[in-house]
Amino acid sequence: MRRLQPATRRACDHWGDSESARQAMRDRLAEVQPEHHGALLTHFERTYPAQEIDPWAR
Repeated sequence: MRRLQPATRRACDHWGDSESARQAMRDRLAEVQPEHHGALLTHFERTYPAQEIDPWAR
């Protein structure tokens, strides 16, 4: 679940979700059975990947 939360935050950031929508995401995430966390993490990481920081970019 530790890696799943940042992945879902990226999805919320992508869509510009309000705080109430973010809370709804957290609530729904808490309801997901642990055996489904891996598939959900894969989905969110593929759809909303973490941005790599380029030290040379300005």
